[in-house]
Amino acid sequence: LSPVPPTNLLDEDEFISDDDDSNDSSVDLPASNDNEKNQLLDVLRKSHGLLLRTRKMVKIMRNVSSIDQYVRNHEHGPCNGFVIDIR
Repeated sequence: LSPVPPTNLLDEDEFISDDDDSNDSSVDLPASNDNEKNQLLDVLRKSHGLLLRTRKMVKIMRNVSSIDQYVRNHEHGPCNGFVIDIR
């Protein structure tokens, strides 16, 4: 049997380069993901609110259109129709 040549024990420092120290983006990853999720959730909430307001405005406009048509067709109504200020 031949003797096994001795192996040199490597320190952990030999596997770590200086470049690895500057790249710590994985440490900030959970915080950035939470921030992105919060931003997306905020956009969805605002979009939902705008959608609800738009639906409400469309409903009002449909009702106003019906009232306007009724006023225009009424013989004693104003000739320029029914006007409402929506704000």
